[in-house]
Amino acid sequence: MSNDERIFVLIPSFNEDHLRLTVEGAIATAANPEGLSFGICQQSTTGEFEDFRNLKNVRVTNVFCDSPRGADLARIMAGSLHDDEPYMLRLDAHHLFADGWDSVLLAKHKALEAANPDTKPLITQYLPRYGVYDGEIRVIDEPGSTRAPSMQMLGSRADSFMLWMPMYLYGEPVAGDWHEHHCLSNHFIFSRSEFFWEIMPDPAIMFEGDEPCLALRAWTRGYRMYAIPEMIVWHRAKFPDIPKDGDDFLGQVAMLNGRLDAGDWRKVDEYANRMRRISGKLRAEKILSGQHLGEWGAPSLNLLKRYYQAAKFDIEEFYEESNRLHLEVYGYKFSEKANLIPRM
Repeated sequence: MSNDERIFVLIPSFNEDHLRLTVEGAIATAANPEGLSFGICQQSTTGEFEDFRNLKNVRVTNVFCDSPRGADLARIMAGSLHDDEPYMLRLDAHHLFADGWDSVLLAKHKALEAANPDTKPLITQYLPRYGVYDGEIRVIDEPGSTRAPSMQMLGSRADSFMLWMPMYLYGEPVAGDWHEHHCLSNHFIFSRSEFFWEIMPDPAIMFEGDEPCLALRAWTRGYRMYAIPEMIVWHRAKFPDIPKDGDDFLGQVAMLNGRLDAGDWRKVDEYANRMRRISGKLRAEKILSGQHLGEWGAPSLNLLKRYYQAAKFDIEEFYEESNRLHLEVYGYKFSEKANLIPRM
C-alpha cells in the first residue's frame, strides 16, 4: 500500500466495552494494517480508559466527564488527531470486520471517483448488524440477502419523537456495484479526509438530528452518498442484547405506539420537549426546515429545496403530516408551540 492510500480511522467512544475489540479487529483483518492509523476520543464517567499504548499508530484523547458530552464533539476531538492521512473512515466504537475490508473500501471509492468526476463520493450506509446473545457475539444475518443494505429516507411519527426531521431506515439490499442515496450514517463514512474538515461535525447537536443535518450539508456542497453491496463491516445492534430496566426510555415509549392515556402522553411530551433543547434537536429542526442557513446548514434555501427534490422527499407534505399527527396525539400543532415555521 502506497502512502496515498493511508486510512485514518476516527472513533468516538463513551463507556464502551467493544472499543478494543473494534480497534484490534480492524487491524487484524486489514489487507495492510501498516496503512491504518486511529484517532479515538474516549469519554468515560468512571475514569477508566482503554490503554492502547501497545498498538502502533493509535492516538487517543481521554475525557473524564459526569455525563456524555455528545458524539459530534467527540468526533471533533478524535478528528484533531488526524495527521495528513488522505482517507478517513468514521466509525462507532463497536464493529466487526471482514478480511480485506480496507482494500475493498479503497477500490470502491476510487471507482466512484472515476465514475462521478464532478462530485465527491462518500461511502456511507447503515451496516449489517451483530449482537450479543447470552454473552456471545453473533453476526445477525440480513434476511434473504448476502448483500449489504442501502438507506432510505422516510417521514416521521408523532410517537417516535422524530418530528420535523426525516427518519432514516435500512433500505433494500444494494444491487450493482453501488447505490446512490441521500442519507448518511454516522457509524460508517468512508471518504477523502477533506470531507471531515470541509463539513465539520456540529458540536451543538449532542444527538438526535446529527445524521440528516450532516447529509444535507454534504449534499448541498457537492458530496454524494453511496451504499455498497459488500458485507465487510458490521455494527453492533443493542436491541438483541439482554435488555436492562430503564434502558432507552424514548424507544420504549415509542414502542407503546399510542397505548398511553392522555395524562401519560402529556408527561412524555414534556420530557420530549426538554430533550429537544438538551440534545440539540431544536437546532437540527431549524437546519432541516431552512430556518438556519449558512456554515451549519444549507448554503441557501434554493440548494436545500434541490436536496429534498433529489431525495424525492416531499418536505411540505412531511410538515403537514407531522402537524396532523402531533395534533392527534398531543392536542396541538407542533409548529405552533415550537415556533417552527418551515421556510419551504
